Amino acid sequence: MKKLTKTLIVDGNSLLQLGFHGLKNFQDKNANLGAVFYFLNTIKKLILEHTFNKVVVTWDGEKNYESRRKMYPDYKIKRVNKRMSDEKRESLYTQKTRIQQYLEEVFIRQCEFKGYEADDCIAFYCLNNNKEDITILTNDRDLTQLISSNVNLKLLNNLNIVKNG
Repeated sequence: MKKLTKTLIVDGNSLLQLGFHGLKNFQDKNANLGAVFYFLNTIKKLILEHTFNKVVVTWDGEKNYESRRKMYPDYKIKRVNKRMSDEKRESLYTQKTRIQQYLEEVFIRQCEFKGYEADDCIAFYCLNNNKEDITILTNDRDLTQLISSNVNLKLLNNLNIVKNG
């Protein structure tokens, strides 16, 4: 029997936000690098601990709410828009861009689709792939519904990987 590829699929926005807000004072000169540091070190640690041989990072696409609003027009309509200052928004965008460039340099696959959230991409990937042993890295507890014989879940704020059985 052929050994399954061990794949880590990452909710990029979830990991980015956690690093950005959690390490907001991690500076290099005048630039905040908390998200970059946290993102890359988290992935590195998991690859080393669990010997993943494939990593895929998913990102929220532009207007990521569109696909769900077609089915449910009120989707996230009442969600309070947490306003960030222009400076913080620029820092977040700059760090995201830097992370994406670093991931390209180390040949980590990335995907982002207009009108879809990262968790939509993760669900599609998991539900259409039974040839890989997949671990999802996220803070989105909605993705627990994907846990199966070949899909595990690692929540960012939990030390353990949640497995089926």
